[in-house]
Amino acid sequence: MTAADLLLQQGINGLSLGAMYALLALGFTLVYGILELINFSHFNVFMVGSFVAMGILNALGVSGQNTVATGWTLVALLGTALAGTMLATGVLGVLIERVCLRPLRSVRGPAAMITTIGVSYILFNLVLLTLGADAKNFPNPLPPLLLPIGGAVLRLRATGDGLDERVTGADLAPALADALLATLGD
Repeated sequence: MTAADLLLQQGINGLSLGAMYALLALGFTLVYGILELINFSHFNVFMVGSFVAMGILNALGVSGQNTVATGWTLVALLGTALAGTMLATGVLGVLIERVCLRPLRSVRGPAAMITTIGVSYILFNLVLLTLGADAKNFPNPLPPLLLPIGGAVLRLRATGDGLDERVTGADLAPALADALLATLGD
């Protein structure tokens, strides 16, 4: 791999990570715009959602990187995981708002922001205590897809060569932008 190929590969990696940061920052912005407070538990709700999706996929028999699904089976697996995750994180978000934030609506100052930091620590430690601190292998039923770009390769699933896989938020960003623009247009 030449220096130019390495630079291109690092650029792709940076765009992938940047897309994830952008999605999380957009979440911060939307929550701040609606609730008018910075919710520091936002990232931990995101983390709980990933573990819920992992649990749903494991319950459906998809574990590790060995199960590959295609067609309607893949659509059903991912649709079920997505619906279950949205339901679980939505309920968690409502619970946080009703129990922790709503009582502090009339309180001025940083009380609500400090409360969300506390909720963040509680969620993090609950996951740590229930699931442990060891690394988890998130199930991936997607078929292998490699996109060569010059000498660099964008991997959307590991191909058995032992390399890390990268799933980016770049695919979701245009749909999220369209939804946001449609919401702002109303």
